[in-house]
Amino acid sequence: MNGITENGLFQRLAPAALALAAALAVIILWNAATAPDASAQSRSDDHGDSRSSATRISVGSRVNGVIGTSSDVDYFSFQAQSGRTYTIETSIPSSSRVNTTITLSFGGVRLSAGGSITWPASSSETWYVKVEGRGGSTGGYRLLVSSSGASDAPTRTRTPADDHGG
Repeated sequence: MNGITENGLFQRLAPAALALAAALAVIILWNAATAPDASAQSRSDDHGDSRSSATRISVGSRVNGVIGTSSDVDYFSFQAQSGRTYTIETSIPSSSRVNTTITLSFGGVRLSAGGSITWPASSSETWYVKVEGRGGSTGGYRLLVSSSGASDAPTRTRTPADDHGG
C-alpha cells in the first residue's frame, strides 16, 4: 500500500477538499448571477462607431449587436431601392437591459425612433442605421432591415396554348 492510504491522509483531506470546491462553486454562481450584463462586458466593440466604419448588412438579414458601454453606438449601412418601403427594427432578448434608439440617415434626411422605423425610399442610395442605448442603457439587441414594394408583387407568366390534341 502507498503512504497516503496507510496513514489515512486521503480520508482526512477529502472532506476539506469537498468543502473548498463547494465554496468556490457558490462564489462562481453568485458572480454570474449578479454581473451587470456579462454578455455585453465580455464582447469587444462588435460594429463600427461611425458612418465610415459602418457594418454593411443585407436587406432581409438579422444582425446581432451589443451596446457595451453608455457611450457605445453601432453603425450599419444598406442599399435602399427607390419605390420600396423599408422597416428597420430592433428586438431585445429578455436577458438584455438595453433600450434602443434607431437613427436612420442619408444626406440631410434623418429619422429617429424607439424600436422601429418604416419609410418609403424615394431614391436608390446607401442608408445608414445608428443604434444606441437610450438613457445610457447597455446590452444585446438584434437588428432587422426588411422591405416591401413593387418588386414583391407576383409576376404573371403567360402559358402557351395547348397545341396537342387531347
